[in-house]
Amino acid sequence: MQLADQLSRDRFVAEHDRNFSVLAPAGVGKTTSIVNRIVSLAEYAAAQGESLRSLVVVTYTRAAADEMYQRAKYALVERGAGPRALGELGQAFFGTIHSFCLRLIQLHGWRLNLPAQLDMQAQDDEIWEAFRREVSGVLDPAPERWRTGLAALGAVPLTFKLARELNPETLALTPDPEAALARLGPPPEVNLQAVRAAGGRGKKETQEAYKRQLQQWQARWEALLENRERPPEEAPSLPLPEVSSGGKEIVGAAFEACAPLQQWLENAIFPLAVLLARRYQNFKLQRGGATFDDAIALAFELVRHPESVRDIRRQGFQVLLDEAQDTDPLQFRILTEIARPVNAPEMWADGANDGPVPGRFCMVGDPQQSIYSERADLGFYRALHQRLLDFPGGEELRFQVTMRCQQAVVDTLNTLLPAVLTGGEGPQSQVPYIPLEARPDATPGQVVRLALPDPEDAKPDLDRAYANALLDQVLAFDLEAWRARSWSQVALLCPRNDWLTPLARELRHRDVPVQLLTTRLLRRDQAAWAWAVAVLEVAANPENAFECYGVLREVLGFSDDALATYARHFRRDARWPAVHPFSLLAPLPWVDHPVGQALFALRRLWESSAELPLYLRVRAWFDGLQLGERLATLPEVKAEEVGAVLQAILRQAAEAEEQRLTLPEWVAELRRWVELAAVEAGEEMTACNLLTCHKAKGLGWDAVVLPYFFRPVGFVDPAFPRVQAGERGLEVALSSHWQPEHWKEEKNRRRARELERLLYVACTRARQTLVFVDDQAWMKKTDRSLGEMLRVDTGGQNRTHWEGLPQRLTPDAGETEQAPEPEPEPELAPVALDLTAAREGAKASWRRTLPSSLARHAAPEEHLREQRLANDFEQETLQSPHDPTAYGNWWHETMEHTPWEDAPEAWQAHWQAALERAPDRERAQQELDGLANSDFARQLAARERTVRCEVPFLDPAENGLAMEGIIDWLGRLQEPEELWLVDWKTDLALPGQTMAASLEQRYGPQVRAYLAGLQRLQLPTIRGFLYSTREAVLVKLA
Repeated sequence: MQLADQLSRDRFVAEHDRNFSVLAPAGVGKTTSIVNRIVSLAEYAAAQGESLRSLVVVTYTRAAADEMYQRAKYALVERGAGPRALGELGQAFFGTIHSFCLRLIQLHGWRLNLPAQLDMQAQDDEIWEAFRREVSGVLDPAPERWRTGLAALGAVPLTFKLARELNPETLALTPDPEAALARLGPPPEVNLQAVRAAGGRGKKETQEAYKRQLQQWQARWEALLENRERPPEEAPSLPLPEVSSGGKEIVGAAFEACAPLQQWLENAIFPLAVLLARRYQNFKLQRGGATFDDAIALAFELVRHPESVRDIRRQGFQVLLDEAQDTDPLQFRILTEIARPVNAPEMWADGANDGPVPGRFCMVGDPQQSIYSERADLGFYRALHQRLLDFPGGEELRFQVTMRCQQAVVDTLNTLLPAVLTGGEGPQSQVPYIPLEARPDATPGQVVRLALPDPEDAKPDLDRAYANALLDQVLAFDLEAWRARSWSQVALLCPRNDWLTPLARELRHRDVPVQLLTTRLLRRDQAAWAWAVAVLEVAANPENAFECYGVLREVLGFSDDALATYARHFRRDARWPAVHPFSLLAPLPWVDHPVGQALFALRRLWESSAELPLYLRVRAWFDGLQLGERLATLPEVKAEEVGAVLQAILRQAAEAEEQRLTLPEWVAELRRWVELAAVEAGEEMTACNLLTCHKAKGLGWDAVVLPYFFRPVGFVDPAFPRVQAGERGLEVALSSHWQPEHWKEEKNRRRARELERLLYVACTRARQTLVFVDDQAWMKKTDRSLGEMLRVDTGGQNRTHWEGLPQRLTPDAGETEQAPEPEPEPELAPVALDLTAAREGAKASWRRTLPSSLARHAAPEEHLREQRLANDFEQETLQSPHDPTAYGNWWHETMEHTPWEDAPEAWQAHWQAALERAPDRERAQQELDGLANSDFARQLAARERTVRCEVPFLDPAENGLAMEGIIDWLGRLQEPEELWLVDWKTDLALPGQTMAASLEQRYGPQVRAYLAGLQRLQLPTIRGFLYSTREAVLVKLA
C-alpha cells in the first residue's frame, strides 16, 4: 500500500546525515517511523563495524521508550539481523529526558563537584520543610540598608514562596542575581495625594476606610524608614494594602500610588528567590537527593560548562526526540548542545552559530497537539524548528496520512479545523492546521451531530437531566450503528474531570458498564497479565508475528540469537518473500530447529482449539502452554497471584462467551483493558470509557462522543507569587492584585489557543465514528466552549457546515474483505510442549554470576583507612572534588579507545587528548606517563599484536553457574604466541601490603575465573595480569 507521504517516511528512515524535524499529526504512525529509523541505524552500525552507543532515543514516558526498544529489537530479529546488530541496539539509550540527564550527571557530574549517585525523588516536600527550618539569612544578599524595609513588606515569606515556584529554566537562565540586588536603590515614596482626593461611585464608608488604612500604613512605613538601625528580624509587619473595592476611582488611585513601591519589592524578591532556590538545590545535593527537575537543571549546567560539554560532545551523540511539542526550552537546549561540534561556543538555541552536526539531531512532534503549556513552550519549539531548518543538514518532513481516522472523519476535520488552527506570526499566535489524508484502504466512517432535545424544567438537577438526555440518545443506537467492535471501543471525552461524574453515575443507574479513567495502574507491566494477553493474541490472531515472537522469546525462553538464526534461514527461501517467519500461518521450512518445532507445536495448538467455545479455547491455550506453571517459576512472581490473574481472565472469557463475542473481538477488548488499566474496583473490560480530552492523547477508539460541547470551560488561576515569561521577557507578580494588566490578556489568549488544540486532540481520537453533541440549548453561555472554539456557535464561521451534519448514526454499508486462505502445509509429527521436560531442562540451565562478585572489597571503614594511609597526592584527593569512581571510568574509557595495534606514538597521542577530560588531570598525567614507560608497554611495542577491549565474556562453569562479565583488555601477541588478559586497577594497596599482594588478594579470584573459561577454549598460552595504574606495575597471576 503506497502512501501519499511515503517519500517523506522513507527519507526519514534512510537518510542518516540529515537533521529532520518531522511534523507528525494525529494517528500518522510516527512511532513506526521512529522504530524504522532506529533499525536502519542499527543495521548500518553493524555493517560498518561501528557502535550504536551514541544513539539517544528520548521519549515522554518510560513505557513508550520500552515499546520502541522492543519493537526495534523485534524488527531486527524479523529481518534476520545478526547478534552484532542486536548487541549494538542494546548499547543505545532509550528513555525519558530525565533518565538521560541522570546518565550525564553520573558520567560527567564530577566537573561540577556533583555526587556520582543521586537519590531521585518525585516529591521533595519533606526536604523543603527541613530546609526552611534550617536556613537563615534570606535577606542577607540584599543591601543592608534596605533589609529592614524588605522584611516589613513581607519579603521573607514571599521569597520562600517564589523560590518554591521557580522552574528549572528560570533558575538556570537568570543572570547574576547578586548584581541585580547590588543595583537595588532606595524604596520609592508612596504619594497618597490622588487617593485622598478620590471619590466617584462607590460606598463612601468603604472609601473613607481605605483612605484611613492607607494613611496609617504610610505613617508607620515612613517611621520605619527613618529608624534604619532596626534589625530586620525586629521589623513590624507592614504589607502593602490592596485596595480592591470602593469604586473604580479610588481603586485605581491606590494602585497607582503603591505600584512603584510594589515594583521595588518585586525587583528585590526575584533575585533573592533565585539565590534561595539555588541554596536549596545545594542543600539537597549535600544530602544526595534531587528531584527530576533538578536533574534537568544540573544537566544544563553540564552542557554550559565548557570542559564538560566538550567531553560529552566527543561521544558523538545522535539524538532522536519524540513528542517534541511537549519538550521544554531547557530540555531542548541540553539535547541540541550535545549534538553540536566539539568546540562550538555558547548556546545554539540562543543564537550561536554551529548548530547540531548533520545527522546528530532529529525531532518528531506535532504542534497541533501541544496541550501542556504550563510545562512546555510551544513558541520555543516552533522557533527551534525553524532554526534547525536554517542550518546545514536541517529539513522539515511532514507525515499527513493518518492510519487512525477514516474518510468522513478526515474530510470533516479538514473542513472545520482550518478556521480553528489558523497559524500566524508571533509567540502567542496559533499553530497552522496540517491537513490529514486518509489511507488508501480507509472505510467511509461517519461524523454525526447528535442534537439533544431542548431542556425542560431541569433546574433542580441540571447535571442529572443533561446526563439522562444524552444517554437516551447514546443508548438508542446499537454497536453496529456506532461501528464499534464493543462498548469498550466507545469513549466519551470532555475537557474537565468533574463533568464526567454525572455521566458515570447515570450510566451505572442504567446498569451500563462504565470505566471512569482518571489514573493508570501498571497491570500491563505485570508478567502474568503481559504473558497471558500475548498468548491469547497469538491464539486469536495467528498471523500476528510480533506477539508470536514475544511468546517464543519470553514465555518459551528462546534467545534472540536462536530466533535471529531461524529468521535468517527462513529468509533464504525465495518461495515466501512476503511471509513473516514468526507467523503461525507461515510455512515451516526448518522443523529440525527448536524454534521451528515450537512454532509447529503452537500451530497445532491453534488448530486443535479453533472449534472450541471461547472459554474452553482460552483454557486450552493456558493448559497447553502450562502458562501458570511457567509463570510460577519467575522469581518476581507469586504463585497465588498467577492463579488469581488467570482465573480472572477465564471469568472474563466466560462472560465474553455469553455475549457471543469472538476470540479476536474479546482479546482486543482484553488488551485495551489491560493497557488502559481503569482505576475503579470491579471495572469491566466491556465497559464504555469516560475520560478527559487530556488523558485521551495518544489513544484511539472506534467511536468518540464529545458531550458538553457548548459548556464553557473554566480554568484555575495560577498560584502567586509567580514569574512569567512573555513577550516582554521575565516578569514577577507577588499577588493577583499586582499582576500586570497584559498578563490577563496573554493568559486568556494562551488558554483559548490551548483549548483549540485540545479540541484537535479530542476530534482525532475517533477511528470510525465521531459524534458532536449539540447541547447549545442547555447552556446559558457558550463562550470558551469547544463549540465556540470550533466556530460552530451561533454566527460562527463553521455554523453552516455544522447544521448540515447527519443527525443519526448508521451502520457501515460496506462488506469486510475476506482474507486469503493460507497455503496447505505438509503433515508433520507434532511436538509436545512438555512442562516436565522443561523443568528438567531448567535444572540444567545456567545461573548467572559475575566474576566481579569473587573480588574481595574492603569494608567502607577499611577503605577510608586505606585512603588515609595513602601517599601525599592521594591525601590531597580526599580534600579535592575528584571522584575516584569517575576517575576509574575515565581510565577504562581511555584504555578502551587506545589504538593498541598502532605504534606507541599513536597511544600517547590518544592519551594526551584524553587528558583534557580527566577528572584528576595531575594524577592522570602521572599514571599515563607510568604506563608509557612500563615494562608492559615495552613488551607490547616489541611484538605483533591483535587487541580487543571491553570484551563480553560468558562461560558455562561448574555447579550450574555461568560466569558473565567484561574483560578489560585482551591481546593476542606473537613470537611467542600468547593470549594476555589484563584487568585495570586504579585502587590503593591494602594497609601493610605491597601493591602486588594487595591486588592479587582482592582481585585474583575474579581474573582467574576469566582465565579458567578461556583455557577451556584450547587457545594458545594464556596469561592473566592485574595492572596497577598507581605503581605502573603488571601483576602476573600464577
